[in-house]
Amino acid sequence: MSNDLYSDIIVIGGGPAGSTVATKLVRQGFSVRLFEKEKFPRPHVGESLLPFCYPIFEDLGVLDILKKKFVRKPGACFVNQDGQDEMNYCFNKVIDEEMSLSFHVRRDEFDQILLDNSKANGVDVYEEHRVVKTKIDEGGCTVSVADKSASQAIYNTKFIVDASGRDCLMAKANKTLEPIEDMDRVAVSVHWKCKEIPIALRSGSVRITYLDGDNRKGWIWCIPISPSRVSMGVVVDSQYYKSAIKDLRKQSSDWQKAYYLNELQSSLSISNIMAEMEIDGDLVVNGNYSYKSTQKYGDQFALVGDSAQFIDPIFASGVYIAMKSASLVADGIVEKINDNQSSKLEKAYEIINNGYAVVHNLIKLYYNPSILNFADSNLFGQNKGSQFSEHNHSFALIHLLLAGDFFEKGDVYLPFLESLKNESQLNRWKNLIGWDKHVSKDHHDDQDCGKTFEQIFNLANLQ
Repeated sequence: MSNDLYSDIIVIGGGPAGSTVATKLVRQGFSVRLFEKEKFPRPHVGESLLPFCYPIFEDLGVLDILKKKFVRKPGACFVNQDGQDEMNYCFNKVIDEEMSLSFHVRRDEFDQILLDNSKANGVDVYEEHRVVKTKIDEGGCTVSVADKSASQAIYNTKFIVDASGRDCLMAKANKTLEPIEDMDRVAVSVHWKCKEIPIALRSGSVRITYLDGDNRKGWIWCIPISPSRVSMGVVVDSQYYKSAIKDLRKQSSDWQKAYYLNELQSSLSISNIMAEMEIDGDLVVNGNYSYKSTQKYGDQFALVGDSAQFIDPIFASGVYIAMKSASLVADGIVEKINDNQSSKLEKAYEIINNGYAVVHNLIKLYYNPSILNFADSNLFGQNKGSQFSEHNHSFALIHLLLAGDFFEKGDVYLPFLESLKNESQLNRWKNLIGWDKHVSKDHHDDQDCGKTFEQIFNLANLQ
């Protein structure tokens, strides 16, 4: 075995999951190689992050640079399609003040920061190197890698971490990938530029607008990623998308843009936001929006982030799930390599699968507004006093879920989501969640979450 082609661990993919797991493992004394097919920085969707990313950023040592570089995110605002009703869920209602202020990021810059941090910690990073094949047997693992000139080399390792994102390299090769029922979605998105951030986005909250009717099962995201730039995307059911574009293909050579603008203009509130901006860039279309691998790990490999599972990202959970799952799995890999034990790895995936299940059930609730309409300001009653107090605890939990608290407490949140259909069952879960500390304030609508424009947009650095 050639020493220059050997490392203890090989990580496939340099996105948030790959860089996180690589950094944590190299800190444990392992030699780690990371192969990334692209040259960073590169564009990517998924710009809105959850507050529960905060401890991971602290652990990785990147929190201070994120504070200086990116727009802050104080909450999530859900809006009905007609724009007549909306609810802003402020994270500072349920979690500590500092952690409550999350981030909106440009993913090209954010992912570069994480990958550079991996390099600084000692990970050997190879950009523009595509993994074309993996092989696992009792004697060890091999990874075949092609560089940008298509020249190939075979690397040897004890353990492979697949963080290849939606390429799902190992799941596809092992034929373990399957769709998630009734979650097949298509997303079309692009950045917009403006002289000033539209009024509706000045609070800094991610803005999620329902798309109703015609079997859309959809939503629109608006994310202010700088004082002069907004990410805006449309997500709909794939069958609706195919039907909607059928005639447009015949009518226009730029049918994707026509479809995208039609969907945005179907919402009055979005039309008002569009009037203050113009498109700046090329449309990005992403399909295959919900899937999972039926085998996420083995004795010599593990899948993390989107390579293991991906679900409709209504609640901006993608980056957090990727980084949290990578952190949990890294601890399991350490035990597996050092002690040949799998208990921590098994526990990690039990937690991860529970987290996915919670998000999946929350998504299903979103698509059934007759049960729970996140944009309904009357959820708390017309009088946000005595009537509201009856629902204070339950909506504290909704705030916590939207902030990202769905991993370690997944076994509690799953029955809680069921209990939303029957308010009388809620008392059973109060002690389990430890939520007394979360209900000292009212959790009702707060348009600016108590933050100034300057605090959100960090004007000293974001010009």
